[in-house]
Order: sequence, then structure tokens, then C-alpha cells
Amino acid sequence: MGVTGAGKSTFISQCTESKDVKIGHSLQACTQKVEFFPVPWTKEATVYLIDTPGFDDTNKSDTEVLKEIAASLASLYDARIKLSGIIYLHQISLNRLLGSAKRNLFMFQKLCGENALRSVILATTMWDKVSKATGEKHENELKSTYDFWGIMIEKGSTVHRHDGSRESALNLVQHVAQMEPVVVDLQKELVEGKLPLNETGAGQEVDGGLTQARQQAEKQVKALQEELEEARDSHDERTEAALEEQKEDMERRIERILQQQQDLKTSLEKIYEEKEARMREELKLERDRRLEIEAKLMDADTKHEKQRHKHDATVKQYESKLADMVKNPLVRAAAGPSKIGRWTVSMTMFGSLYWFDASVNDFGTPLPDMPKARRPHPNPNGNRCVAFGERNSWYINYRHFEEGLESFTDHSIFSENFSTIYPDAFTRLNGDEGKEAPICISLAMGGYFFVRTASGVTSRLPKSALNRLKSKPEEWQSVWLGENGAFVAQRQSKDRSSGYETVMDLDGYDPFLQNCITAKQLKIVAMTLDPTDSKRWAVVWMDGTTIYSREHVPFQPLIFENFCSLNFGTQWTGRLGDSYGEAAEEMPMELMMIERGRRRILMPWKRKEAKVALVSKDHTGVSLRRFLA
Repeated sequence: MGVTGAGKSTFISQCTESKDVKIGHSLQACTQKVEFFPVPWTKEATVYLIDTPGFDDTNKSDTEVLKEIAASLASLYDARIKLSGIIYLHQISLNRLLGSAKRNLFMFQKLCGENALRSVILATTMWDKVSKATGEKHENELKSTYDFWGIMIEKGSTVHRHDGSRESALNLVQHVAQMEPVVVDLQKELVEGKLPLNETGAGQEVDGGLTQARQQAEKQVKALQEELEEARDSHDERTEAALEEQKEDMERRIERILQQQQDLKTSLEKIYEEKEARMREELKLERDRRLEIEAKLMDADTKHEKQRHKHDATVKQYESKLADMVKNPLVRAAAGPSKIGRWTVSMTMFGSLYWFDASVNDFGTPLPDMPKARRPHPNPNGNRCVAFGERNSWYINYRHFEEGLESFTDHSIFSENFSTIYPDAFTRLNGDEGKEAPICISLAMGGYFFVRTASGVTSRLPKSALNRLKSKPEEWQSVWLGENGAFVAQRQSKDRSSGYETVMDLDGYDPFLQNCITAKQLKIVAMTLDPTDSKRWAVVWMDGTTIYSREHVPFQPLIFENFCSLNFGTQWTGRLGDSYGEAAEEMPMELMMIERGRRRILMPWKRKEAKVALVSKDHTGVSLRRFLA
């Protein structure tokens, strides 16, 4: 057990050496239900590891997670199968136990009960992400704080370090396998006591958290109602509309909380019935999917030949039409001056999430816990910087006109879990020095980040990046972090005459990206390297030149290109529907890759082999041919 990101699924995959265990590397929790994994132990015995979702699951409420765990533990107890023990994993790089991590621990204590704590191993993970001194400091704080691990150690729990190796994982399992079998309180309460879920210790902990959340939401609704009345009295229709949306959002949240509390008032029999119904539905979906695949396979052979002939004819037709277009330049417009001004430019991609913000407008994927007023609008909303991080964490800096002060002020807001995942970044961005939009912010997996504000730099970079930089992070103007330790760092050359100095490690990325960065000597205004996928990236230079991995990005390319043209003055080459004529307008987007001075048609079944990147028109005099070399 443990919070999302503590390494539960990784631990199990190390023990089983199985590829069937899904390991999360993105924002969302990987384990969605309780799963059992056999580990052959001796000739006579098999150890079963039980993977559980955390109570901070991104896709399920705490009520749903508790019901899932309760059903599995109760069914084991009904079958007279006892647990040998419980391994509770904790990421040692978390320097404070706040928010969801603290809630998860208290829930775990209630679920076990005092007597079962003697069968608990508290295992710290990810020691490679921190220095030994920092890790030991965090470990001592956990052990010495009574409300954290102190009370559990007093009741018999033991603390171990998991170094991430298979040997270490198996040693922990060996330790648990030698323990006396144990029954946790939740099993006794549900099976022997026949209590409804909301009357169990764990259920009361969930209910208490929901009650607290509901009371906070009700206070916010009351405050919003007062602000709404003031806006109506002053006939401020714009503010009134925004406040009305926020109030409705909060009221819907209260309704969801009340429903979750109602769902807790359920018996074990009802939990079993719900789980059986879900399993029947999953089985039906799996059968339907299998039948569909079989039907497609039977039909594939005959359809494949027809499709090949059809595409051959289509390609020949397009090649003929494009032959007439070779003589004409395929540039949409003449090079114009860059529109990039002093307004902050921010770009972020993290899994399925993205946000692009500049002086004219912004667009992105708003999350449910973001205020309505901060979401993308056709007109400027005051946002100056948006950044996404692990587990749907986010940060927004925005500028707001204060009527009483008759001036604009900057504000920073964060997701609830931001301070837990990136505590040092939170300290800088939330202090007085962090009120202005950061000059550069990049958030990555594993709690790594780089933040530069007007007052200085705070960062936590992978060791590999620190070794490549050969100087302190604060000596670099910008550092952008990517997947598996990849990064790009830039600063102005010391003599200020030779442009900008760039150091990078883009192992696993398209070489095209590194070649482009090397060729340009201008300042990079904004960049994003998706920390979950090396195929996703975008870069904007000071002159408005822009490149991005068009084929793999999670947003609509045309929207992004319009955004760049509007905010940076970017002039695109190879854009459909501008000056290409009828042939290009008809051509399917997936069939083509267009570069200045030459055109290539890609067969659909060869698309995966091709690396496609759309490149904006260069304003600096460096030829695009060299740019693409």
C-alpha cells in the first residue's frame, strides 16, 4: 500500500519479473483496482502480492477506493485466508507529510488497527532521487514524529529501506513471509461485526475527510454569494458571470461529496453485489472486444489488397497535381518582424495535459480544480504562466486589475498537491519574490524542477544534468527538463557577442530537435519537453521561429500554428489551404509531409516510420535547408 507514485507497482514487477504489471510514469494513478500477483517462492509455497490503489487516486474517489479494498480484504477473510503482513511504501524524497500523503497514512492506520501494526513494514523508496543526508533527515522526521510513523513504530511496525533492486524487494517479501498471519480491523468490522462501511474505522476517516471538504466548500459558496451580491449591486456583469460559474462549480462539488458520503453507508453484501456487477460488465466488454477483433482479422486479408490499390491510385493522382506546383514557392507570406514582446511566454506539455500562454491569448486543457476565471478564453484572461507537473499538479501566475489600488497586481495559485510534489518550487513561487511570473519554469517526473524568477533560481535537477552543466544551475538563464533526465539549458555567452550558449542531453529525442537548437544562435523564448513522452516537444525562438513534433502532440496542430502566428508573428511553411491550390486542399493530412523546396508523399502504412516535424519560416537568414539538415 502507499500513495500514488510511491512505487507499489514497480515493487511488484521487480518481485514477479512480469511485464503484465502496469507501472505509472505519468500524471495518473496506474493501479485502478486491487490485483493479485503470484510469486513462486519454494517448491511447496507461492507468495501472493496484492497491489492496491492509493487513497489519492486520480480517477477514483476515496470512497470508491475504500470499497474496492474492503471487498477484496473481506473476501479473503471469508475464505479464511489471512495476510502475512503489509508493506507500506513511502517516497523518501517527500520532505514533508502533507495533503494526500498524510491522509493516506491516517487511512492506512485506521484500516489496519493497532493490533495489526506489528505486521506492517514501513519501506522507504527512491533513495536515488535524494542525497543520503537529505534522505536520512526525512527518514528521521518520519520516525520521530508521533503522528506520522512514531505511533506505528511504538505498536511494532518496522522501518526498512528499499534501494530499488530486485534483491531488496525480495528481502522485504521474505521478511513479511516469516511473520505471524494477521487480521486487520477492516476485515473484523465488516465480516464479524457486520458494520456498514461508514461505521468502520477507515470509513469514519474517509467520512471525516469528506465532511471537512464539504464544510470548506460551503464556506466558499457563502463567500462567493457575498461577492456575487456586491457585483450585482455595482452592475459588474463580467465579474458576476465569473462568480456565478465558480459558485455553480462549488455547489456541484458539494453534491459529489454528499453522494460519496451516501455511498459509504453500504453493507458488505451490497459491496459484493456492486463488484460482481462490475466484473460481469468487464467480462461482457472483453468478449465483445474479442469478437470484434476476430471479425476484423477475418476481413483484413481481402480489404488490405483493395486498400493498397486505392492508395496507389490516390498517391499517383496527388503526385501528378503537385508536379505542377513545384515551380511556385510554398511560403505563406513574406518574413515579418517578430511580435514577441515583454509579456511572458509559457509552454507546458505533461502527458495528455498542455497549455500555451502568451500576450494575445492562451489555450490548453483546464482541470476541474482550476478556477473558472483562469481557464482559456477567447479574450485575454490575465494568465501569464501555466505549468503542469506530476499527478495533475499545476501552477498558474496571472495579472489582475485591483480597482482599489487602480493598478495591476500579479498572483500565483497552485493545485492542492503542488507543495507536496515540488515543495522547494512552491516556496519560491508562493513567496513575495514569486508574485511576478517566473522567467522560466519546468516541472518533471520524480519531483525534479527548475524555476527562475526575477530574484533568483530554485531547482532540483537529475544528477546526470548537473554533471553535464558543469556549473551551478543558477548560472543558467533557463533549463527545460524532459523524459528520463533529458534537458536543454541556455544562457547568454559571457562575451555577449557570440549569441547564446546551450548545453543539452536529448538522448531518446528526434535528432532533428538537437540539430535545430545547435543551428540557432538566438535566445529560446519558450520550450516544452514532455517529461512523459520524448516524442512531444515544442520550441519558440526570439525571432518567432517555431518548431514542434507535429505528429505526436496532444493538441490540434492548426490551433497551435494560429496561436504562434498571432502571438509571435510566426510565418509557417508547408501549411495546408493557404497558397497550395486545390490539390493541396484536397490532400489528406496524414498522407503528406511538406518541407520548403521539396515535397514528399508518405503512404499511410509507412507513417510510423517517418519523422514528421512542421517548421516555421526562418527570420534570421539561416537557410531553412540548413535548418533541416
